[in-house]
Order: sequence, then structure tokens, then C-alpha cells
Amino acid sequence: MKPIRHLNAVHSAVLLVYLFSAGAFGQTFNARITGTITDASGASIPSATVTVHEIQTDVTKKTATAQNGVYDVPLLLPGTYEITVEAPGLEKAIRRDIKLEVNQTVTADFRMSPASVATVMDVTGDVPMLQTESSGVGSTLETRLVQDFPLPERDVMGLVRAIPGIVANPTVGQARASRNVFDSEFSVAGGRSSMNEVLLDGSADTIGDFNGVVIVPPQDSVQEFRVETSSYSAEFGRSGGGTVNIFTKAGTNEYHGAAYDFHQNDAFNANSFTNNRSNIPRPFLRRHQYGYSLGGPVWIPKLYYGKSKTFFFSTYERRRESNPINQLTSVPTAAQLSGDFSHTVALINGQPQLIRIYDPFSSKIVNGVPTRQQFTNNMIPQSQINPIALAVLKYYPAPNLPGSSITGLFNYQYHATERYSHDAISKRVDQYF
Repeated sequence: MKPIRHLNAVHSAVLLVYLFSAGAFGQTFNARITGTITDASGASIPSATVTVHEIQTDVTKKTATAQNGVYDVPLLLPGTYEITVEAPGLEKAIRRDIKLEVNQTVTADFRMSPASVATVMDVTGDVPMLQTESSGVGSTLETRLVQDFPLPERDVMGLVRAIPGIVANPTVGQARASRNVFDSEFSVAGGRSSMNEVLLDGSADTIGDFNGVVIVPPQDSVQEFRVETSSYSAEFGRSGGGTVNIFTKAGTNEYHGAAYDFHQNDAFNANSFTNNRSNIPRPFLRRHQYGYSLGGPVWIPKLYYGKSKTFFFSTYERRRESNPINQLTSVPTAAQLSGDFSHTVALINGQPQLIRIYDPFSSKIVNGVPTRQQFTNNMIPQSQINPIALAVLKYYPAPNLPGSSITGLFNYQYHATERYSHDAISKRVDQYF
């Protein structure tokens, strides 16, 4: 007897759609660039033009310095930027390869010199490593680490194990939609598990039940994975543990895509030393995960070309898995099949009590009260057992376990196949104005 158990409850398609302008994100998500512009003597330069340019999307933001020479460019997406500063009578200054992470503030100061002719001061990657604009302590895993980190089930919440100071329960990173609630079961700096906040592109991604995770995006759709571990700023005040901020990939001016297929089978795996020593076979494993990712500028033939303005990024992942499971159930004993329930008991208030069997043909009304008569010795006479029912009862398997010593329940064990299927779809659109 090998029934197949389908997990229909977890067969789902997760659809994430992000449609927003660049300035619509919450403060827990965006990065910013700030700094002070001075001349060679250290005096502030007001009204200098500061241009911040994102390399991959070609998106540009401009601002001007205040009277004290300070400029501030907020609401920036994580990426690689170039800063250009111009002021009348001063040489043009450019600073390249400024890398911004999720929720990061970078200070980029400029000291400009007089220019008798057209000159340009070009600096590459000159950003201080020490971040002085925020007291928060955390770790960021960038795109390369996110993609290359070994995640057997491709559940990005398993990345918390790469963060110092975090201890994760085995349930974290199991990659099943029905088990996402357990993906927050990790302790940050000795704190309680299930007290962590998870943000997806700046929006809350947890529910009330144990602060469990609602949606875990496909691994190929994640650009950065950051965990705030201590000294949180006020914007991370909702929970008593750490804060995970997952930033999904956005499209750029170039079309980029990938396809993948991961297949796991116990036939490809080596057995463990302890299993071999105990003559235990390799654990059964059948898992198939495949999908694609594609991003770039939005292009509608003959209608719209969104280069430097409108970008999309889409991912799809399908997972199919089957696992053998051992199930316990209860089947009628030979005595019960013959109508003998004289030893059929149940635990009531912790005490075994006989389950009384009544003759349905003895029902009558006595003084306005329905009554019926129990079968003698709690045994159904053969003459009252329906022959059709007897024919059906022959299909019940015989018990293969002793069952409970008191009730006799759970006297049959069988092997089943648990089939799991899950489709994850992530779609994102960014519009710049």
C-alpha cells in the first residue's frame, strides 16, 4: 500500500510586483550621499552644482550646496555611482566608483582648486572605509556572495548563517512556502529567536505568528542581503532582535538574463561515514529546481523605449520534490472485523473506558427520552452485519504493528510519497522621472 500524499496547501505561485518611482522607498531601504564642498583654503563653497550619476541605469540626480557648502542626495538605490562637482572659477571634480549598499550613507567631501584653464580633478574609489554617518552595526552580502553562497535549497534566508553573531535553527532556509514562518528562527547577538524583523525592499515581510517570514524571493532575484545586528537606528525599532533587509535586483540599461537547472538525487551523493558504519543506506533525495531571470529597459515596440527611465527585472523558479515518509494509522483488528468490540477502549480523562456499541434497531422513546440497547458483551451479531459492508471490510489491510498497549490504536505503518511543488514569480518595475 503506497499512497501518494500531495501538499496542495503549499503548491502556490508567489507573485511580487514592485511598481514605483525612485523616490518612493522607505528610509529603511535607501542609500544616500552627503558631503561638504570647500576651496583650497577650507572655506565653504555655496551653490556648487553636484551631480550624482548611477552607472548601470544612467540615472542622474542633481543638487546644489547650501551656504555652508553641504550637499545631500537621498533616496538612492544601491549601486555604483559617480559624483561630479562644478563651481564657477574652480576646477571640475569627479569621483568615481562610489559603491552604495542598502541603507548606507556615504560621505564624499571635495576640496576644489582655482582653475585658470579648463581642468578636471578625477578621483576613483576614494571613499573612506569608516562610515561615520550611522551608528548601526551590521553586515552586507553583495550580489556575488548572494549568488555563490552554498544554499542547498536556494532559500536566501539561509544567508543569515554567513553573518557573524547569528545562530540559526535548522529550520531556517528550508525553502518551503509552508515553512517560511520558521525562517526567522535565528538568534542575533544572543537575543531571542522569532524576535527578528525581515524587510523586503523596505517593506515589512513578517507576520504575527512567531514573526514568521511571509515571502522569500528566489535567490537569483536578490541583489543584496543585509542584517542589522546591533546599535540600530530609530528606523529599525519594531522588533527586539535583528533586522534583515533583502534588496531585489533592478533592471539596467543593458539586457541581462540567466537560466539555471539544479537537480539533486541521492544517486549522485556519497553516504556519510556514520551511515556506512551502521549499514544505513543513503537518504532518499529527489529535488528539481529550475528557472530564469531577465532584466533591462522596458521596450514596447513602436510605442515606448524606457532606456534610462523605465526598467524591469523578472525571475521565475519552479521546485519539484518528492520524499518518502512513514505514516502511522489505525486499522480494524480481526476481532473488530467480526463484530467483536468487547476489548475496544478509549482513554477518557486518562482512564481506559469501553467504547459502547448500541443496537440501532433498539431505539425507542421512554417517557419522552430516546433510549437504545447496548449489544450484549459489546459484540455485533453476525446476522446484523451487512454483507456489503463485509465485502468492503476485506480491503482493509491487516495490522502490522502491536499498536497501543491500552487502546490498540496506531497498529499499522505504511510508506507513502510526499510530493511538494512550488512556483515563485518575482517581477519588479522601476520608473524614474
